[in-house]
Amino acid sequence: QGPDARRFKLGDDDIPATPPSCEVSAAMCCWTRDRQAGDNNGNCGMPYESRCVNKNPNDNTDVCRHDLATSRLSNHVNGGALDLPGNLEGPVHCHGVVWDPTDAASSDYRFAGNSLFFVSMYDHLYNRGYVENLPGAPMCGCLEQMPQVSRADCTEALPQETWHVGFRVDDIYRIRRTSFNIVFRQCRGANRNNDLYERFISNTIGGQPEDIAPYVVGQCDNAPTATPTAMPNAA
Repeated sequence: QGPDARRFKLGDDDIPATPPSCEVSAAMCCWTRDRQAGDNNGNCGMPYESRCVNKNPNDNTDVCRHDLATSRLSNHVNGGALDLPGNLEGPVHCHGVVWDPTDAASSDYRFAGNSLFFVSMYDHLYNRGYVENLPGAPMCGCLEQMPQVSRADCTEALPQETWHVGFRVDDIYRIRRTSFNIVFRQCRGANRNNDLYERFISNTIGGQPEDIAPYVVGQCDNAPTATPTAMPNAA
């Protein structure tokens, strides 16, 4: 199956999120509009009808290009690419999560779905009012389905658990979890925090630079004279 056919799968009560459906162990969201005033994020203002029309999120990245074939279930075209030289895309805000696919017991893996929900629905939609995807791309998806960008912010999940251990004289004991909570924070990276690339290559995740480099590139190499590629026919 192609990358466009994969989903970010949620698990069961024992493993809240199991994300092996992504080729690269990362997911990302990108937004192009701000529709909420008074939160110190983006430039939407009051009154909404005059100061919150086509307003922008905080710009934290440069979008380089998007291979349309990687997200056919979002754009409904068979192929082609969209090149975005300079600042043609306008202000865009991208934010992601990563996990170690070899460590299913780690909090990054177990709660990847929770982290993605927090990033997409709570932190950015509810708290900041960020909406709208880049044309031809999903709003959120596996990293290989998303546009190529210079960088992205990121979030990590920290579970807080309390366990009770009871012992009896006959050496029979019982262990049970009495409380559970997840705290979300800016991710800790290899050389700097709140950076998707740096989190991916950190010792915690153990990702290889060559795996994420095609998607989070550091600096876009689009030529200043490049123009958007023509859109192919609808699928």
